[in-house]
Amino acid sequence: MQKRKTGLLWKNETQQEIYNFANGDPWLYTFTIGLQNVKIPSRFLRSERFKLAIWAQGRDWLHALDIYQLQMTLESDVTLFSLELDAARIMDAFKFEESWPINMTLAGTYTRAGGFDWILNATKYERRKNMRGKMISVGVALPSFNSLDDPNLLNPYYERDKDYYGRRDYQTWQILADIHNFTTEYHVTKIFGKQSNKSHALFDGFVGLLQNSTVDMGFSLLRVKEREKVVNYIRTDINLPPYSIAFVSLHPKSFSRWRALLEPFSVRTWMCIAFILVISTIVLGVGLSFDKNHSPYLSATIFTFAAVAQQGLDLRKPRRATNRFLILLTLLFAFMIYNYFNTALLTALLSTPPTTINNLQQLIDSGIPLSIENVPNNEALFIKTFNISILMKIYNEKLQHPSGFLSVEDGLDKVRAGALAFETNKRQLYYQIEKRFTDNEKCLAKVIDAFPYRLSRALTIRKDLPYNEFISTTLLLLIERGITDYIDELWDIQPPNCMSRDYIPAGLTELLMAFCILALGFVLASIILLLEIKVQAYLHA
Repeated sequence: MQKRKTGLLWKNETQQEIYNFANGDPWLYTFTIGLQNVKIPSRFLRSERFKLAIWAQGRDWLHALDIYQLQMTLESDVTLFSLELDAARIMDAFKFEESWPINMTLAGTYTRAGGFDWILNATKYERRKNMRGKMISVGVALPSFNSLDDPNLLNPYYERDKDYYGRRDYQTWQILADIHNFTTEYHVTKIFGKQSNKSHALFDGFVGLLQNSTVDMGFSLLRVKEREKVVNYIRTDINLPPYSIAFVSLHPKSFSRWRALLEPFSVRTWMCIAFILVISTIVLGVGLSFDKNHSPYLSATIFTFAAVAQQGLDLRKPRRATNRFLILLTLLFAFMIYNYFNTALLTALLSTPPTTINNLQQLIDSGIPLSIENVPNNEALFIKTFNISILMKIYNEKLQHPSGFLSVEDGLDKVRAGALAFETNKRQLYYQIEKRFTDNEKCLAKVIDAFPYRLSRALTIRKDLPYNEFISTTLLLLIERGITDYIDELWDIQPPNCMSRDYIPAGLTELLMAFCILALGFVLASIILLLEIKVQAYLHA
């Protein structure tokens, strides 16, 4: 008996016999209902933490309770003992409303000879889950809809980016109400609950309604320690997967792509090619000198460049077979090099650039300006609730600029322009990317988790109310049977798919090396021209 957490309501002629019957347990809080109207403190009868013994004079203690108009509810685990000589009937009792009759079920019997004989083996949850006639008032935040009147409110494909948590919780709550057979009175607010007076821990939104006892429960909130001072949370998380936030940015262009003309070959390969071409040019120049060529080495150099550029033969018909054979080998070598180079160059220009930003620290070090959604949750996430150094570093060093806090629309517009990286919750982020970004921008978008773990949300409940155990157990049953997974699949938004990239023409960045080579040629040609002018002027003088 002592293992069972119970309250005891006794009926007998003498208090002493009942006290002896209870084995004199010192933990019993005892109240006598006699000729005087003795009020029972509600903190005992509305709590699961105390064990009670209530003695009533007269034959019918229920009648005595009605006579003295004791307004009470039996919401904890209460057992009634009705003593008759040497035996007692043990009744399981509860009532959630003061105006209800006491709901009683025979739990067992007691005899002095045989002791306790329990016949009620159902769990407390099964015995109490039928709350027929109970009205529970609930607070819900719907900043966009601001009411429950819209017929499409529970359509997960209608205005998917608006009031996701409130609408999803509303659907889950209807299932809970059907299981427990209670009715609901809804109080709609525009905000969840922000601390309006920090010195006195006063909140607005439906958290404030819970705080001043206007409502019994509230829809899901992040588990934040400031709110835990004034409300309790249901033990089971309301949504799976939990709340998570992330930064999104378009991956910056790689400044190394200006070396695209050099990247197809390694440095050692370029050195080997240059060495072979120089040797070939020198040997060809020597051979052309025997053909009585007026400028053999200049002709050999021009031929080598023409062969590499696939511009054909720029020489008079060589007379010697050695020169012809060397020219043929040079053309074949240049042709093979050209094909390898061209293939590698196209692969480098058309392939997806490698990602260099894969975590939050790399995002910070990249120099891209950061911005976060201008909502109260972010103040708690980045500053107050979680002592995470990297988030505090972001707040102190990267958000202190005019664009540090933006709306989702403005933030993602700046992301598309390549101006910054923006943070919001993942579900809204995926929806907006799917809605606003082009296919190519979806492929370039990089989503980086801003939190080392995901945050849980849970239904809120007014302190000292007895529904936590029932709602938590029911939510666990919904999770076990896959109902919450089904609801999550209806309401959740998957990451956008990168279907196809736009054709991106080569820009100045990719062609910079070609322009550099051309500019270098202009400079060298100008220098040679000036030298020739000087030489000709000197010779004529």
